[in-house]
Amino acid sequence: MAARRRSSASARARSRSASSATASSGLSSRLGSGSRGRAGGRGGKAQLPCPSCGTEFLIPVERLEDPFECPTCKRVFVPAKASTKGLKRNDAKPYFIGAGILVAFLLILVLADSGSGDKGAGDNANRVTEPRVETGSANPRVAAAKEWLRGLQDADVLRLGRYTDITAMRKHLGIENADGTAAEVESRVVKALLESESTEFLRHSMVFSGSVTENEANAPAGKVTVRLSVAREHAAQYVRGDDAIGEVLVDFRMNGTQPLVTGFTVTTTPPKRAPVTDRERASVHPVLGQAHDVQRVYNGQTETVREAEIKPLDHLEDTPAEVRTEIDALVAKLIDLDAPGAQAFRVTQRMRDIGPRPVIPRLLNQMYEIHADSRENILRLRRITQALEDLTGQRFGFNPAMTGDSNNTAAAELRESALKQWYGWWADNHWRKDPAYAIDHGEDLLGPEDAQPQPRSRPQAPGGAQPPAQPRRDGN
Repeated sequence: MAARRRSSASARARSRSASSATASSGLSSRLGSGSRGRAGGRGGKAQLPCPSCGTEFLIPVERLEDPFECPTCKRVFVPAKASTKGLKRNDAKPYFIGAGILVAFLLILVLADSGSGDKGAGDNANRVTEPRVETGSANPRVAAAKEWLRGLQDADVLRLGRYTDITAMRKHLGIENADGTAAEVESRVVKALLESESTEFLRHSMVFSGSVTENEANAPAGKVTVRLSVAREHAAQYVRGDDAIGEVLVDFRMNGTQPLVTGFTVTTTPPKRAPVTDRERASVHPVLGQAHDVQRVYNGQTETVREAEIKPLDHLEDTPAEVRTEIDALVAKLIDLDAPGAQAFRVTQRMRDIGPRPVIPRLLNQMYEIHADSRENILRLRRITQALEDLTGQRFGFNPAMTGDSNNTAAAELRESALKQWYGWWADNHWRKDPAYAIDHGEDLLGPEDAQPQPRSRPQAPGGAQPPAQPRRDGN
């Protein structure tokens, strides 16, 4: 029995040995048939690579069936089985093939899109807009016209000579004398531009805006439209002061790349104030007396303004009692800062219905009673001046910002001057039947955009009654 067991064990050992030899020979045959491993390298060992990282190892043949851990990448594999698959290295060939397919696909898409683009090219071409034509101040024709006007306003002889077509302008101004040198003729033309009555408004104004039509934006000749506002130093001569707007068409021609002014046509001129006659000056206000000329400095420029002393003013003598009561109530509502903002608008509308003449002295009286010693009082005075501006069309530059610094003496003087100018204007114009715009028959001189609702005026006697004595505004 024991002999049978030993014989059986011996048979199993031989079987395992044969199996191992068979596996080893099979592995050797496989490795020899193209595997990257090499069998029988050194003392019955096989040189095999790790299937994961490619590190090669000498593995004894008897351990080819045992699990083996790669010390480099920690991959566990059976060498005998892994050798049949060989090492799977990163092969770029599939990627090159995939990339080629992708490029071919994209190329097909591009070609297809270009074909459809060619088909719609005509439609796209029709939709392309032309470059924008410059018609404003950046256009050289407009810029030259504005420079020419500034030459008039600044009495700049050199600038006028540079931007004027002397021959054409001489004919435009009707100057027949063309004798002398070119410099002498130019001097006569420039002198005429600076003295001609036809350029008076142009010389009294500042350039507001300019433009040219698209058809003439690149034309060799044409017209530039320029809008002008009255300069501050000349505002006293015009009804709306420095709010007055006018318009002029400036003719030009191109001399190479240089635009030259050949003529001009003033199409809109704001109405001027009616000159004060001796008869009018004789109508002295019973309280204010006559206004007087005062030199004031604005932004470094000295200007002459009309002022009168600020004094208390009562109602006009012929204003009915019920109208006086209503006017005083309206003035109280106007300076009520706690009331809704729309109330001031409604109050001014009602004042216009009553008529400016009986209302003006009571508005002016508030300038006497209200001291500009607080922000609230400054706002009240601003409401008073706004109502006067709305009723009369006059403007004398009362600016609340002037009074922001109580220690600024110059600002305080300008604020006081603005109020005195209102009194000066009333002293000069109190006698008029309709003092609005300080001009007779103003409705005939104003354009449609300047037209104002006509107040229902009542016959009034010039002047006003002397009010009872009141303390002066300075408290003395």
